[in-house]
Amino acid sequence: MIATGKSHALAEFAELAFRHFSLDWQDHTDIDPLIFRPTDIPFDCGNARKALRLIRWNAETDMADVVSKMIEAQLAGKIRHTL
Repeated sequence: MIATGKSHALAEFAELAFRHFSLDWQDHTDIDPLIFRPTDIPFDCGNARKALRLIRWNAETDMADVVSKMIEAQLAGKIRHTL
């Protein structure tokens, strides 16, 4: 995995995904603080400078576009679920 150097909260991801369907994510989800693990980190952000330096790669797609592409791929049947 290559980082982008930008950090996003899971709530932001959920908001974007639900907004795609004109829904408010908070109306359809519950956050239970009892299931949080003591080892969960509150913030994480990867550094993409090494990828830029070694392979001249830089992220061109932001998170909102990634969420949209994931949803469109799922709706188009391009993503298969396996157990």
